[in-house]
Amino acid sequence: MKVLLTWPATPEQVECISRHNPESTELVITPERPYMGRYECDPADMMELARDVDVMMGWAYIPVKVLKNARNLKLIVYLHVGCDQLDFPTLQARGIQLCNVAGANKVAVAEQGMAFVLALAKRLIPNHQAVVEARWQPWWEEGYTSIELAGKTLVIVGLGNNGSEVAKRAKAFGMKILAVDPAPRYPETADAVFLPEDLYKVLAQADFVMLTLPLTSKTQKFFSEKELRAMKSTAYLINISRGALVHEGPLARALTEGWIAGFASDLWWEYPDRMPSSYHFSVPSRLGVHRMPNVVTGGDRAANVFEVRDREIALGAESVGAFVRGKVPPRLFDLEREY
Repeated sequence: MKVLLTWPATPEQVECISRHNPESTELVITPERPYMGRYECDPADMMELARDVDVMMGWAYIPVKVLKNARNLKLIVYLHVGCDQLDFPTLQARGIQLCNVAGANKVAVAEQGMAFVLALAKRLIPNHQAVVEARWQPWWEEGYTSIELAGKTLVIVGLGNNGSEVAKRAKAFGMKILAVDPAPRYPETADAVFLPEDLYKVLAQADFVMLTLPLTSKTQKFFSEKELRAMKSTAYLINISRGALVHEGPLARALTEGWIAGFASDLWWEYPDRMPSSYHFSVPSRLGVHRMPNVVTGGDRAANVFEVRDREIALGAESVGAFVRGKVPPRLFDLEREY
């Protein structure tokens, strides 16, 4: 079996991957390019190197033209949890299997989620800015006070790996946890779990709402005007999943017109018509949501943790090793369900 690593792996990373695979497995390592990031791959290199490999493993986006040119490709081990960037119809048409690294970043993402809760509740950014600007702020007046988390209600939409880890941490702050999920994987981590048809009833009880859903064709713009208006005007929305889960236009109105108190997100919108089209980091929000005073931002940094990187490599190596040995690889991605 020939396995292409779509980044210039270090000797230590190669050794980790080799431990999980038979000695006969040939690892093809992407050359390092001074104009590319450490975990990226030049598309021209990928096109050439993928032509006759059986497996591709890495973080780099794989264009459709590479998938069509990779004549022997049988498996992609994508070192992300979300795989929505890949072209599922092409994978299905070619019979290419896909594995992700579900669970690899759950602790880091949950910690980021709680950092957002604390930042919003304790007004960390406005308070910090006031100190930097030597600007006096009034005491015990609306708009200037913090929120005590103990006794407050956190609604988690999606009780999978990330949602359950958030629930554990929020409970340590004395929060009440309500979850909405048709098939929760970890129901014991919440105080109560509700079905999707109860969403609006549950949102009305929330002091904080956290989205931890996967992005699929069915969840695009899932959280829109109806959902935002169901929240209390004093409640906060936090997104630690994909940016496209939230409908940008209604969110901008909710924040400027006071439907909700604030918003935090680590992931933002990706615009298909961005210019230039190849630019990999487009403006977070064309409506300026990221600049609003009641918004806390992150730039997809939650998993920017060495432990997450190393865990993703180890889980990916495990999936490759199982596949090479003729077994069903763990963390096989369901292309029909899109997660």
